[in-house]
Amino acid sequence: MPNASRVQNFRSSVQSEAKKAKGKGFKGGYRDRLDIPKAAATPVLITPGEYEDLRPSEIKDNGGIPPKKHYHTRPEHGIKIGEMYRGGTCLAGYEGKEDCLCCLRKEGSDTRVSTRDKYSVNVLQFALFRKEGLKDKTGKDIRYEEDGQNHRRGDPVKGWVEVTNLRDLRELRAKLRAGEEVPDVSCVRKKFLDVGRGHLGNVMQIAEAAEKMCWCGGNLTPYSFSCSGCGAVLCDVENENLTLEEVGRYAQERVRCQGCGVFEQPQQAVVCDGEACAEARPMSIFDVVAYIRRMGEGTQSTVIVEKLVPVHQFLMENGLGILKEGDEFGEENGALVPNFSEEIAKMTPQFDFDKVHMPLKNEDAASLLKCENPFRKAGRDYSNFKKPAEGGDAPDEERRPAPPVRRTPVRG
Repeated sequence: MPNASRVQNFRSSVQSEAKKAKGKGFKGGYRDRLDIPKAAATPVLITPGEYEDLRPSEIKDNGGIPPKKHYHTRPEHGIKIGEMYRGGTCLAGYEGKEDCLCCLRKEGSDTRVSTRDKYSVNVLQFALFRKEGLKDKTGKDIRYEEDGQNHRRGDPVKGWVEVTNLRDLRELRAKLRAGEEVPDVSCVRKKFLDVGRGHLGNVMQIAEAAEKMCWCGGNLTPYSFSCSGCGAVLCDVENENLTLEEVGRYAQERVRCQGCGVFEQPQQAVVCDGEACAEARPMSIFDVVAYIRRMGEGTQSTVIVEKLVPVHQFLMENGLGILKEGDEFGEENGALVPNFSEEIAKMTPQFDFDKVHMPLKNEDAASLLKCENPFRKAGRDYSNFKKPAEGGDAPDEERRPAPPVRRTPVRG
């Protein structure tokens, strides 16, 4: 039986998507979504999560128990009528507990309704942000409708907005690097990527590249592959006399262990080419800041990874690092683990994506499709969901973080 309590490593988790969870945390909202820019790459740090994957195929492959992954999965419906598009989480979900009008229309061959898997990944974006009044889609100021702990009814709602104007960027950078205190400016914000299978595969490039990097600065080469569940050797690279291409392909495949039955990407044992390296220590996707940008449009777009910077070498716009000064590293299960500064550490708890991505209401779907909602007639309308919290609008103290998630290190 597989060890279902363990969180699959990121690359293993993503690789399973090519073959064919639930969690508490920050409430968040659509304003916390990171839309990957096209004009210039933005630096991001992917942070661990722990979400159950409720897709029936994944549960079957994991011995009947939902596997835990570092990213959240959900089925999403899309409604496209002319140039109008509306998307939302499937009301039935993978467990099929609710009646979903979109599912019913799609089964009835309504070509306006589509379904696909979506994936949400916790990240930190390192850029310059300024807290300012938010506006709605019509350009009007957004104001609080009720009194709160830190505001009154009618006060403008403020949120963190990325600074993209070149002159403003230059002036802010100069002040920060001169050591000036600049109020309502931040160099990092908690965000999430919300992507389809193709872009999730692009993000996996970060994991693949990071696992070839040693903490000493050397390059790593696999010499064997073993089961991530029981540790049994599945492939000895030298004895098999594999080529580099064959090694690369094997590293990307999911392999079923004949001993314990685990069906996952194998763990790699590696050797470092660094002359002074006493022990090869692979980095992971959580140990590097990746500069990413988007290229192309729509379904034809792709995510490009321009470069990777180890976390202990990365500096924010204010010239400060992101690790705890004087205590940069710890160790967990034999792997080197970075200790983040207080500012960074408080942003690492995961989003509660079940609350971020609320279902598409049956009544809304019926209105868009101009059809009846049969579940309402039957007295089973599940459309009365509360509006999701707009995490980007709320003051930091109003968010509810969960304890940090323990990550599964890449074993050497």
